[in-house]
Order: sequence, then C-alpha cells, then structure tokens
Amino acid sequence: GMVTVTVNAKDSMNTVVYSGAGSAEIRTSDPARPEIAMKVSEPSRPYLCKPEQINANAVRVEWVVWENNITSSSICEFTLERNRTEDNWGSKIDISTQNKNQREIIDQNNINASSYETDYYYRLRISDNNANVYHSNIQFIAATKEGFHSGSEIPEIYEYEVKSPDCIRIHWNYSSGTANTGFEIQFSEDGRWNWIDGGTYPSGTHSQEFCGLSGDRAYWFRVRAKDISDTWVSDFSNEYYVFLSSTSSSSMLAPSLVQPVKEAGGVRIDWTFPASDEPQIYGFDVERSLDAGASWTLVYSANTDERSYIDIDYIPNARNDYRVCALEGTSRHCSSIEGLYTD
Repeated sequence: GMVTVTVNAKDSMNTVVYSGAGSAEIRTSDPARPEIAMKVSEPSRPYLCKPEQINANAVRVEWVVWENNITSSSICEFTLERNRTEDNWGSKIDISTQNKNQREIIDQNNINASSYETDYYYRLRISDNNANVYHSNIQFIAATKEGFHSGSEIPEIYEYEVKSPDCIRIHWNYSSGTANTGFEIQFSEDGRWNWIDGGTYPSGTHSQEFCGLSGDRAYWFRVRAKDISDTWVSDFSNEYYVFLSSTSSSSMLAPSLVQPVKEAGGVRIDWTFPASDEPQIYGFDVERSLDAGASWTLVYSANTDERSYIDIDYIPNARNDYRVCALEGTSRHCSSIEGLYTD
C-alpha cells in the first residue's frame, strides 16, 4: 500500500526549521524510498540561529531572513530581546536594534556580570512598515567564563550614510574611549570570506568615510579597538551590511535646510523637499551637533509631509548646528549643515 513519510529537521530548542513529506508504495520485495523535498517550516518568519559566545562578556547572535518569502521592504528593523527564562517575557530587556538589512547583533549587556555561568534566552522582535510587531523563534545559551578571556568592549556599527555614488560614512559606538588608542576597520566585497584592510584611526573616532567604492554591489564592514600598547584588545564588531547603488548620492534626495532662527520657545528649523520625491522616503531625522558636526544627536523624527520643527531643548550659550536627513531604506540623505549661536 501507499505510505506518507514526514521528516522534520529540528534545532536544539526543538524548533522545526525544515520539514517535508513524501509518499511511496510499499512492496515486500522492494524497499520504499520516497523522495522528500525539504522546505523552510515557517518561511514568513526570520529564523534566529544558535547564539555563539565570543568571550567571557559577549555573545554573538545571528539570524536568517528567508529572502524568497519575506520582502525586505516589509521589514523596518530588528530588535534583539534577552530573557532569563524561556517563558514570561515581561521581564525581558532590549539589547540592540539594527536596520532591516543587518543579520547579527553582539550582546555585551552585563554578560556573566554576577555569576560564573548564566542562562540566556534570545528572540528577535520584528517591526514592519504597517506598524505590526512579531517575534522569531527562541534560542538559548549557557554563557560561561570558563575557557574564555575577559574581553574588552567591542565596538558596534549602527549606521551608515551615503555621501556620493562611490562614498559612504560608517558610524560606530564605543564608550571606553580612554582604554584604547585607535580602531582598525576592515571591509569585504565577497560576502565576508575575505577581509580588506580599511585603515587605522585614532582614539575618539566614531565614524569614518570610505570613498572610491564601486556602485551596485554589497559591502560588509567591521571594526575593532586597540590599547595603549598598540595591541588589538577587542574582538571585531558586528559585520555590517551596506549596498551601494551606482545612483546613490547624498544630494539626490537631500533636503534643503533653511538657516535656523531663534524664536520664542526654541530654535526653528525649516527645510524644503519636493513632494514628488516623498514616495521614495519614509521620513526625516532632525539632528543637532555641538561639536561642529563630529557627532550628532537625534532631536526629532518627522513624517514625510512635515517641513519644520521647533527645538525647545537647544543648548543655550553655545553654537547649535543642525541638519535634516531624508530616510530611504537604510540610506540617509542629509542636508548641508546650518547653525547659530544661542543666548
């Protein structure tokens, strides 16, 4: 007679990752060998991979997006959540948020801070363009100090800006500024198989521009820190994905910023942007700098139809510089910088 065979490929959390079924006719003289085509069990949901411990204080968590089943345009961002139990996520903490093109986050949030070995459960929170929120599968790791060195802080790349068709700027976070004398940046053009030296940069640097790149191709970037003895002390950061289009330009979709003015209650920031280009973006970021553009603070996130904002939290008796960036996918198209001295 006929028999149907079902095969499930499960991970260590007993989550079915792939499944398939096949039918065959059973005969006493001929073994049944059904052909079973395996498919992704939940193609509409990203899959969180098993976490990997990097050092005594850091865990790397990666995920897979089934590209043929999830349109990248439907996802806004990923947030990695961590919990101490598999259930009851009401006490969970958010580790980090990355844009829709990224596939990993390094957790350095008090790993093994109070014990020699600690159980952690992870899941992804996914936000889409329709303000829907859903979660990935859950993964587990027993993080331990045994066999791992106590690692220094690992930088985190969190953003990039398109400056021109062959030029981008990478931004990273690193708080241990006094413990290092510089950073090394590497980039890959072949899917992270081979890494190219992108140069070393002094302590206090938190962004760097790379020009002379080829358009219509993907790049991956990573960064690590070194100490006062010129020894590399941190592991490499998250491997950050960038796709540079040959038509990318900071000026193509950049808003035009009007000179900010001080008025009752705050600093007024106005900008112009063609209504015909609004379908290409999903909003604007209004940012302020107090160090001539070396670093920026987000002060307001505007909708696509907004063209002004009053900054009531400006810094008095100082120069406040402003810029407005149009948001297109993972690209940011920023205006020129305009500022004023406040009293």
